[in-house]
Amino acid sequence: MTMRQSIIALMAATLMTPGVWAEEASKNSRANENRVKVVDRRRASNRGPGRNEAGDYQRRLADLEGRLKQLRSDHETLVHTLREIHAIADREQAGETVASLNALIEEQTKEYQSRVQSMERGLGRYRSIVRRIEDRKVVNRAGRKAPKFRLNGSDGKTVRLADHAGKIVVLEWVNPECPIAKQYYDRKIPQKLARKYQEEGVVWLGINSGRDQTAEQNRKFVETFDLDYPILEDPAGAIARLYGAKSTPHVFIIDRQGTIAYNGAVDDSTRSPRAKKKTITHFVEDALSALVAGKTVKVPFTQPVGTPIAYR
Repeated sequence: MTMRQSIIALMAATLMTPGVWAEEASKNSRANENRVKVVDRRRASNRGPGRNEAGDYQRRLADLEGRLKQLRSDHETLVHTLREIHAIADREQAGETVASLNALIEEQTKEYQSRVQSMERGLGRYRSIVRRIEDRKVVNRAGRKAPKFRLNGSDGKTVRLADHAGKIVVLEWVNPECPIAKQYYDRKIPQKLARKYQEEGVVWLGINSGRDQTAEQNRKFVETFDLDYPILEDPAGAIARLYGAKSTPHVFIIDRQGTIAYNGAVDDSTRSPRAKKKTITHFVEDALSALVAGKTVKVPFTQPVGTPIAYR
């Protein structure tokens, strides 16, 4: 072996030893895999991440994206260097070194692809967690213009928000399978409110944005609870997203100027199921009473309580 061949063999041997970057990438990949497994277990046991954890998971997501980018860059640099040495070794007819380099490049590529797949799985899970947290976050929409819409109703008619311009409109997101919504309907709270304020010119509309809900379920819901208003069909969840509806029931009240005057819960009777409340604050009724009288709604926003809307 010539001196040049010996130098080439030494360089190749050095690169054949797993570098710090490889060990670190493998360690980080395993750590992130373990972290998302813990999150998955929490979600499976209904102890999923809360609304305040969105920022934490976004930071973890950004960190993992950065590590994946670095891994790709390091791999590209390593393979490029190996190929350069391979070309020199080939010219110098250093056969053993060429064979070793071929094996190393193949091995490093397989290991790299495995790490990338592992990290991409972690990224997918983090992105899913962040989306789910964001989907549950409720934003105060009071004071904003109500988004326009056109939806088909359980009665077979098409309803446009523009058809009720100049009127107070109540939009109540419902789900026939939501236990909280059923509690309100069993107590006839929405039915009574709708009939009471219908005399004041208030329009009440139900909206079902659940991805698995059907028109037949909506019609049956109307019949079962003897509703005087239709349930509008929004299976794609497009209108729910425009308004920021997150659960059922979630109520939005639009004033005569087309502005959202209230959004949130029907009342606070379900906030502490185990506690027997002596007094109940009727958010929707109070808001409607104020608007009908031409007054400002004192409490324009509350956190809705109920089943999260199952978006598509």
